[in-house]
Amino acid sequence: MADQPSTPADRIRFWVDYVVRHRGASHLHSAGARGLSWFQYWSLDVVVCLLAAILLLALVVCRLVRFTASLVGGVLLKALA
Repeated sequence: MADQPSTPADRIRFWVDYVVRHRGASHLHSAGARGLSWFQYWSLDVVVCLLAAILLLALVVCRLVRFTASLVGGVLLKALA
């Protein structure tokens, strides 16, 4: 944007240099993240919940397709007989 004194590339270069200069810049790390276990830090509970929801949805869709196919197949077999 026109109202910003530096380009995005300059800001990235500054922050990378800043972190290197301050040896990782531990003062910039989130204080809340320090007390979390690895399970909470990587949000594995959310990932497991989303995977379970996707698997449940896939199971329901497969069952609906099989049920619909059996209904259509039964109707076709009766029509042919």
